[in-house]
Amino acid sequence: MDLPYNLPEQTVPLLQYLMNGGSASQKELIDSLNLPLRSIRYAIRRLKEESMIIAKPDLLDMRSLKYEINSKELPKIEMILSTAKSAA
Repeated sequence: MDLPYNLPEQTVPLLQYLMNGGSASQKELIDSLNLPLRSIRYAIRRLKEESMIIAKPDLLDMRSLKYEINSKELPKIEMILSTAKSAA
């Protein structure tokens, strides 16, 4: 499946999770999505490069970050998710 913006396939479940769950740490994403650490890190990096997600400090644990959808890029994200859905 070829996704827009040359994104890896792992970005689709990550985006879906963040759309439904609000925000999540890297560990929460790994545990919930059952994807390897390396895949999650790469997906996060690519989504941050495209400004689709933003990182905010976790107020309960300042050592970690919480990732959430960048609302300004919502149309772009919805287009990617619909492209992935139609390809499946």
